[in-house]
Amino acid sequence: MIIVQHADAYHGVLADVRNARLDQLGEYSDLATFIIVEPGDRPEDVQPDPTVNLVDGLRYGEPDFTPSWEWIEKHPGGWELCFVLTDDGAGHIILIPAQEGIDSRLLALCREHT
Repeated sequence: MIIVQHADAYHGVLADVRNARLDQLGEYSDLATFIIVEPGDRPEDVQPDPTVNLVDGLRYGEPDFTPSWEWIEKHPGGWELCFVLTDDGAGHIILIPAQEGIDSRLLALCREHT
């Protein structure tokens, strides 16, 4: 997993998505932390874990599971999930590449909700 703050350079998978989001955030870009999932990462390694609802604790695959993210968007090469975690709008943007080695639960979750 790669964790990138607004001022950090990043040129990997889905970098164009991250850079576009930074441009949109403008002067508020310091509110976002970008988490890029890599092959071998488990959902529970990512914070917050996209496969667990932050309110009720239900896990992906359980009846009545609803994701906790604010939104999800499909991009060429993967998905972008946004979690707003504080009242001032700070949060995490999780980038999940659609590539070999990415956890199958994360990929299935993303496919199901886009």
